[in-house]
Amino acid sequence: MKKGIFVSFVLVGTLALSACNMSSTTSSSSKGNGQEQKKVSEKEELTTYVNKTVPGYRDEEVSIMQKYTKAVSEDYKDDQQLKDTLKNDIIPPYEKFYKKVSSIQLQSPELKKAHQKYLDGINNQLTGYKSMVKLKNLTGPNAEKTKEGQEIAQHFKQTIEDFSEYKKAVKDLADKHNIKLTTPEMPSTTN
Repeated sequence: MKKGIFVSFVLVGTLALSACNMSSTTSSSSKGNGQEQKKVSEKEELTTYVNKTVPGYRDEEVSIMQKYTKAVSEDYKDDQQLKDTLKNDIIPPYEKFYKKVSSIQLQSPELKKAHQKYLDGINNQLTGYKSMVKLKNLTGPNAEKTKEGQEIAQHFKQTIEDFSEYKKAVKDLADKHNIKLTTPEMPSTTN
């Protein structure tokens, strides 16, 4: 495999959306418009988000990132093959994944803001992948020197920043509610 600027940007999303273990059960309900509406506390919403919602998407994201890792390492033959893999096997499922995680409904303004950083990260990563498909040369000494190469690198840099901000915001929320977060072991991405 040729070394290029784009092969090192893998798994940032997977690491950002890792399940954390917490326990909490608090909720309240209020009546409005003659119907009972359940209002979930921020602590309970965070617990559900991290223990149930996030793990439901984790395997799908890991699978996509494993395909990317494989495409830029052991399966790499040439730039065109990598572009075809991105176009056919990585971008379409990642776009579907993005739509799924975009549909997560949250009440807490702070958790919504954190989740939006995660969505921003996915969007930047998708933009980077799509730009890679359009780039003439993905690898080689001049790949990162081109304007397009620099723009792709910037998308991936922003992805990392977005995912870091997401993780920090979730941790800060957990700290606010005296909840201990733990990150599970990640499956291997080099199968």
